[in-house]
Amino acid sequence: MSLVLFALGVSFLLLLWRLRWRRTARALGLAWVAVFWLLGNGIATRWITNSLQAGYAAPTRIAWQPDAVIVLLGMGMQRLPQEGGVEPQSLAYSRILRTAQLYDACVAATRGCTVVVSGGDPAGLGRTEAELYSALLVEVGVPRAAIIEEERSRTTWENARDTTDLLALRRHGPVVLVTSGLHMRRAVLYFRHFGLQPLPARSDYAAPFPSWLPSSYNLLVCDLALVEWLGIARYHLYKHLGWNGSAAAPPAVVPP
Repeated sequence: MSLVLFALGVSFLLLLWRLRWRRTARALGLAWVAVFWLLGNGIATRWITNSLQAGYAAPTRIAWQPDAVIVLLGMGMQRLPQEGGVEPQSLAYSRILRTAQLYDACVAATRGCTVVVSGGDPAGLGRTEAELYSALLVEVGVPRAAIIEEERSRTTWENARDTTDLLALRRHGPVVLVTSGLHMRRAVLYFRHFGLQPLPARSDYAAPFPSWLPSSYNLLVCDLALVEWLGIARYHLYKHLGWNGSAAAPPAVVPP
């Protein structure tokens, strides 16, 4: 996204130059370069990412109760170029690991812990995120009988909607939501819209590193953060326009 914004900015500056607004073009060009330098060296990117993750920096302390549900959100898949197999995107592994850790903590503290893996096949790779991630959870020790797969959703909005629909069919305890730190704020917002009040348990925390020269890593982190802010802004715009639909009533919960 940052490259798209950069290209749009350059196109706008060239237009100003052709219109002979050259003093304005020079001033805006210097400002545009300064903005991307601040994003690339981590200064502005750190502010953007911290504003998303500030509430989730410290690990969540969870008082486990019977019939707790751990919801793992998908982070995409990729097809291997030579073998032809499908595996999770690289950023998904921290979510899978965090879910396994939380499941172990849950069964050590109480009974009836369940993992819901939410994610369909938005890229058309022939397997769902729920199926693939569940297999990896089983490999690291989560019992197959403890996993429920939600395989329809293709977006975070659908993750929240379809998981809420699934949980409405069963009584359950508290819901713990596992996703990346950058993604958590938007995910919690969507789940609350559909009536769930999940406990956030981030799997990772994206921190840009300081650099005198612009770094592609910092621009990547900035891109991920901007996507989240755009999603949050779109939610509030749609809410104002009445396009989000009415929020659902909370599903049944087993009393503590």
